[in-house]
Amino acid sequence: MNMDVVNPELVWLDGRCYRKNPSRNNYGIVNRNSNIGDLPLKDEANQYRQCQSTPKSVLPYKEYDDSIGCDPDAPDDHIDEGCDYEIEELQGGGFRTYCQNIPNTLYAVVIGPRGAVKKRIEDETNTKITIPRINESGDIVIRGQKRQNVVRSRRRIDIITSQGRFKREATHFLCFPLNSQSIIKNVQEFKEKVLLDFKDETMGITEKLFQEPEKIHLTLCVVMLLDQNERKLATNILEQLKEKIQEIASFGILRCRLQGLEIMNDDATQANILFAKCEFQDNTVQVLANLIHQKFIETGFAKIGRSDAVKLHATLLNVRYRDSETSTEPSVGGNRAATRFVKGGSFNAQNILEKYGDYDFGFVEIKEVHISTRHTKGPDGFYNAFARIPIK
Repeated sequence: MNMDVVNPELVWLDGRCYRKNPSRNNYGIVNRNSNIGDLPLKDEANQYRQCQSTPKSVLPYKEYDDSIGCDPDAPDDHIDEGCDYEIEELQGGGFRTYCQNIPNTLYAVVIGPRGAVKKRIEDETNTKITIPRINESGDIVIRGQKRQNVVRSRRRIDIITSQGRFKREATHFLCFPLNSQSIIKNVQEFKEKVLLDFKDETMGITEKLFQEPEKIHLTLCVVMLLDQNERKLATNILEQLKEKIQEIASFGILRCRLQGLEIMNDDATQANILFAKCEFQDNTVQVLANLIHQKFIETGFAKIGRSDAVKLHATLLNVRYRDSETSTEPSVGGNRAATRFVKGGSFNAQNILEKYGDYDFGFVEIKEVHISTRHTKGPDGFYNAFARIPIK
């Protein structure tokens, strides 16, 4: 049996779960690897500019499949099931809705090459879609003579922008900071010992592999927050969870012991990530991690994980740290550092595991949940956090 049928890719939108079906091109050939945002991201802005000046001609539709989870031939009496969109009935006839909370950085995936995606949605749903031009404020607006057509068009746009979002690099992450003074000290000592014993360019072990001791944390999920409005929404989501988080925490133990080393893959001679294992006296921290992760999946900011449970671990070495060189100068207009990526490879962790496999980094109390910005560094050496809540 083809496992794609029983284990399809899922997309969450506004608390609803959609199944991603394989698409077919114009020749009827099934493409199970297609994504809505198949064109390179660097071309999206050019597409957006081009469509503003190019006559609206319909091109063969090949790059995108926007029909996921939304059947244009579904019976009209079922199209509104589960729909919580605000659909306005116009005095002169017809219906209208505003696609709020869609960042303008995702408008290009709705437009498509020379407007092909937008045109196809309009034709198949019998609606008119208005998208603000570059540097214009406002929302995407959908108009149609029938309510169900406006709903269909809106659902397609939601799915397109959701998948377009995850073509981008994650901007932020939620975490439990572990940066107590004792943990920082022990991680620094571990780093010094490994470099003294095993630093070897031929084995891929260099100082740049190591996480900065002040940044040690447990990642709950990575998220894509593309503008200030989305950061406010993410902050509100975390605040809404605060009471539930503190209720769960009040009955459990939040003490974590970091002891033992492990790698993400099976071959220690070709490792990409080496991390410290976490030990807990009960499952309170795991329950909290799962709760937070699931909430951000349901709101569309995080991807569905490989399993229902978050894999809690503290990363110590990662090839991505070595393969990116981050300047100390913040970018213009923000505090995110400029990053230059350099291609690299795996490292040999076999000797590290053999000698330090049971290394004990000590205990730490988990006190807060942060939404942190990647590639940043705050005054305390940890990542800059634009939102945080106490756990107790």
